[in-house]
Amino acid sequence: MVRGSTLFMFYAKYVNGVPIRNDLLYRTRSVSGTTWSSPTTLATSIEESGNAFNLTKTTNDNIHLVVYPQYVDPNFGLAYRTYNGSSWTSPILLDTDPSYGRNVGFTSVSNDLFLTLMRGSDNYYNA
Repeated sequence: MVRGSTLFMFYAKYVNGVPIRNDLLYRTRSVSGTTWSSPTTLATSIEESGNAFNLTKTTNDNIHLVVYPQYVDPNFGLAYRTYNGSSWTSPILLDTDPSYGRNVGFTSVSNDLFLTLMRGSDNYYNA
């Protein structure tokens, strides 16, 4: 994802330990550069599926992230964060239903965000 002249690379990293988990990390570099920054951890113990996190960028150049699951005291669940060019917001817990970790859609039009997720086997929720 590109924000201004900065390229962002987001990825899940397998962490072998007790317990075994996947963490969400990102790195940055200049669009014209070749050297990546050191990794920064955004979330720990995320879902193992390929749909554990989704990103979108709004026209005001903010990067928006939803990630599942993330711990937001006192619960795990679907969490939302945004990056304004200098820092990430603290995670905001959107929902604690554990059944939708692989079924989240997230996009933007202009500065409006659209989130669709599946709760249970046939109940879709739009926010």
